[in-house]
Amino acid sequence: MTGNDDLLLRGGMVHTCGPDGTLQADVLIKGTRVAQVAPQIEAPGAEVIDVSGKTVTPGFIDAHSHLGAARYGDNDSSDTSAPATPTLQVLDSFDPMDPSISDALFGGVTTVMLHPGSPMSFGQQVETINVIPGQSAIIKTAFEDGRPRVLREPAGVKMALGEHPKRVFDEGDSGPHTRMKMLAIIRQHLLEAADWLAEKQNSEGEGNQSEQDGDGRAAEFQHAALAGLLQGSLSAHVHVHRVKDIRLALNLAEEFGLSVVLEHATEADRVAAGLAEGEVPCVVGPITFSRRGTELANLSLQLPARLAEAGVKFALMTDHPTYPSQHLPLMAGVACREGLSFSEALLSITRYPAEILGIDDRTGSLEAGRDADLVVHSGDPLEADNTICGVMCEGEWEFGYRQEGISYDWIEGRERT
Repeated sequence: MTGNDDLLLRGGMVHTCGPDGTLQADVLIKGTRVAQVAPQIEAPGAEVIDVSGKTVTPGFIDAHSHLGAARYGDNDSSDTSAPATPTLQVLDSFDPMDPSISDALFGGVTTVMLHPGSPMSFGQQVETINVIPGQSAIIKTAFEDGRPRVLREPAGVKMALGEHPKRVFDEGDSGPHTRMKMLAIIRQHLLEAADWLAEKQNSEGEGNQSEQDGDGRAAEFQHAALAGLLQGSLSAHVHVHRVKDIRLALNLAEEFGLSVVLEHATEADRVAAGLAEGEVPCVVGPITFSRRGTELANLSLQLPARLAEAGVKFALMTDHPTYPSQHLPLMAGVACREGLSFSEALLSITRYPAEILGIDDRTGSLEAGRDADLVVHSGDPLEADNTICGVMCEGEWEFGYRQEGISYDWIEGRERT
């Protein structure tokens, strides 16, 4: 199939993750987009694939990942040369040869939010993360001309509060050594960005184009991302675990009028009512991690169910390579076992992350006009014994449909023929 051909997937159990819910239906794809999802679609001239007995879902979205930038033994995603590095752009460290990218795609993960910073580490190792690690990006895991398909860059600014930044700079003179210092560092950078933005707007209002000179471009490079936070075009994605750090993040958001997403949010269930009232979303997990140290002492597998009960919008994450990205649906399955409904669990790796990341007009559900990102499964997509039968991204089979399931070579990172 090419991107310009019509394709009809006939007779599958389709979890649209949209207004139509789940139904026995056909999926009509025209070019790169979903054209229609309905029972018994007539599409003369379309290629027809019978997927009766199979399950069809949107492509999964891993809303917090270091895929392609952090490989154990070769971590290129976190720079702690200074307490704050807001100019860093995560795609500058992206390695398209990382075999984990193909693994993720085979697992049905078609979209990821890439963050600078450190994945969660095991044992006594401490996450090497500073207070403002830099700028994030959203990509598809399918490539074009050897490069990832970028949905948005920058897609947000990563920040971090809590014990991990303190420990990284524990022996340095610059700090931060306390939460007071962390917040002071963030405030200083935001205030400098606000001053630059005000000066830029005044200059433009007076018709002065001096910002186009070398100094102007350098200043824009230094401040533009944080100015995007102040203007509301970007969100702050804040690494937090404990309640006191969640409250600090919320106070900071109120002080500067920021849109904030809580990342990890280990103790978010303890303030869930306030998060729901304030419509503060969370990207939680990895929920199957160990309760290591004070930050994770209250980690619970029931966190997703508690957030859902309170009405907090959340997505699940793998924090790849903390856990391999292809295990994202298994995380949702564990949450389902621990009290989260099946529909909410599936939404937490499809539509909800799309909404949190602001890409729900493109992906996250199977609706007319959305990107044709989908996965065909042998059965329940959240069960460990589920087999992937096909993975499509933007209307092209990345792993072509196999009724019996795809045999994947985990060493070579490709379909076994």
